[in-house]
Amino acid sequence: MKKSKIIGIFTALTIMLIYGCSDNFLKDEKTDGISSEIVYSGDATAIAAVNGIYDAFQGARDGGPATNEYNTKAIFVLNRFTQDWKGNNADEQIRTYNYDPDGEIQAKMWNVHYLGIGRCNSALDNLPVAIDAGNIDTDLGNRLIGEALVLRSIFYHYLASTMGGVPLVLEIDPNDVFKPRNNLD
Repeated sequence: MKKSKIIGIFTALTIMLIYGCSDNFLKDEKTDGISSEIVYSGDATAIAAVNGIYDAFQGARDGGPATNEYNTKAIFVLNRFTQDWKGNNADEQIRTYNYDPDGEIQAKMWNVHYLGIGRCNSALDNLPVAIDAGNIDTDLGNRLIGEALVLRSIFYHYLASTMGGVPLVLEIDPNDVFKPRNNLD
């Protein structure tokens, strides 16, 4: 009796260890009930939404080819003297703003930065509404708006300094997702 109890406990612990170490163990798959009204319904959730913008600095998305290490370790921008990107001989692409669509720079910068810009735009659309409704403290809401504006400008700074004129997306418009490039000014 005692031996079977020990085997049962050991088996349960082994199963918990196997499933508890998987990446999906703590991931909440049910997100269909989350709306901007819920996310911006209080101070804590509004702070969490703006904190989520910073995640765009962490790495490539959708199983991208490499992590976005220029943001996680140190921010590398174009070397103005050699016109080279991190020594990978992409100087011609950077000098002419004519990039290989499957290249390292695009995989790391374009998608990740526009993900962050989209999150900033979402916060900037929803925070004033939540402040006006009284869901969020006015001082906190204004601070979060300022934070989202600064983060959006950082994303655009790195995009423009590396790629020249990029599409300027300042609001969420699902009907106009393919904006043309703007000039660098």
